Amino acid sequence: MKSPAARVLASTAGQIAAKGLHLAINIVSTLIVLRYLAPRDYGKYTLALTTALLLGLVADGGLARVAIREVAQKRIGLDNIAGALLGLRIGLSFAAAACAQGFLAILGASGTVRLGAFTLALVYLLDACFVGFALPFHVNLRQEYDTGLRLGGEAIETLVLIWLVASRSSVAALFLAPVAGATASATAAIAIAMTRFGLRPTWDPKAFIVLARAAATVIPSVAIGVAALRAGSFYVARLTTERDTGLFNAALQPVEYAFLATAVVVHVAYPQLAASWPSDLPMMRSIHLHTTQLLITLTLFVPVATTFASAALVKTVFGDPYRDAAPLLVLHAWTLPLMIIAGWNALVLLAAGKQRATLKYDSCALGLTVLAQPVLIGRWGTKGACVATLLVIGSVAVTSSWVVASRLSLTPDRSVAKPFVAAFVGVALGWVVYASGEGGSRWAPASALATLTFVTCSARAKGFQLRAWATAVSGAQRATSLRPTVLSSP
Repeated sequence: MKSPAARVLASTAGQIAAKGLHLAINIVSTLIVLRYLAPRDYGKYTLALTTALLLGLVADGGLARVAIREVAQKRIGLDNIAGALLGLRIGLSFAAAACAQGFLAILGASGTVRLGAFTLALVYLLDACFVGFALPFHVNLRQEYDTGLRLGGEAIETLVLIWLVASRSSVAALFLAPVAGATASATAAIAIAMTRFGLRPTWDPKAFIVLARAAATVIPSVAIGVAALRAGSFYVARLTTERDTGLFNAALQPVEYAFLATAVVVHVAYPQLAASWPSDLPMMRSIHLHTTQLLITLTLFVPVATTFASAALVKTVFGDPYRDAAPLLVLHAWTLPLMIIAGWNALVLLAAGKQRATLKYDSCALGLTVLAQPVLIGRWGTKGACVATLLVIGSVAVTSSWVVASRLSLTPDRSVAKPFVAAFVGVALGWVVYASGEGGSRWAPASALATLTFVTCSARAKGFQLRAWATAVSGAQRATSLRPTVLSSP
């Protein structure tokens, strides 16, 4: 496969296969925990996990994207930026662990929750090592290494989790499973990066300053954005019961898996997007347009397929104790395409060095969250938390799209709206079938019709143009040097 587009498709296909297995393993892990724990204990488990993930994302801070951007734009050498990234991420990991404990103390969390969060703090350090040594995978368009190693870590995590559950371990002990998986994947990433790609992280103060200056804007933006997205979980934990917290987070889990699956497209597109700025703006527009359309089409499939099937899915997969999570799953699912629009726009602005704009609109979104969550939870309970999240993420998606259009002149054409039209047509037809049917089985034909209509309409609107997307992405690849050595001044 000598064609650049063919190489992009091959890399993407490998990642899709690995992500599919990754998703299956994650589903298995989630079901093991759900079946093992009652909703009350699952509320404790997810509170510790959500806190750790939130602070872990802050510790990550999108710094790997900044590092990739600097290498792609030939301003910093790969060894130099890898050393700077490792040093900064390790320091942030210790800070995140301390903040997690302080935050849980403010919430009045139980000792079990705090012990679980403390155990998960080890994952911060291991992930810092993994990300630092995974940089060569991305700048050389070999993201399948990243995906494959994470898949291997997830498999080990699941095996350890099965053993812990079989041993009837406590809630806090279950968090040893992700530590085991992260250890395996980080060790393998270090070995492959040093032997196959010749990475030798070098401590260079100038590279560290460049990365730290970018982090001063990127990290607050990520922290505020994630807080606006995940605030619902903490408001539910604070204002309702542990059972409600378990139901809310159980419904959110599948949507998060779907969101993470879109990383297959984003990981491939982002380095090439960054390489095209500002030297080739037409190429950047092409990458932005095709990636936006593909992401929207793929993510809309989830809410369309879930709208009528949520009750059956929850009962079959989660079990009868979680039946009240079904309406929450539908609301979370419709948040997914808005989440991916907001996330992709943030990466586009980061590639162009305009991350300060992201910080501004994310700050406004956090203010809206603080106002909306307690009011809507007080009125509608956990459903109110889902509605508040939907409103906040929707405002971020619209605002970020306007910022990208005005700051970078990247305005998607009308074809981007076609998947939304297809989704609403499919749901409308499904609702006609659902409303006219009788009995508990009416969800099946309604869901099938809605999904088939959406897929058909999207295909006719050219929403699944993988080859066109791969051609657009591969065009920027020719301008990207694999191991640039020029170091810019801070």
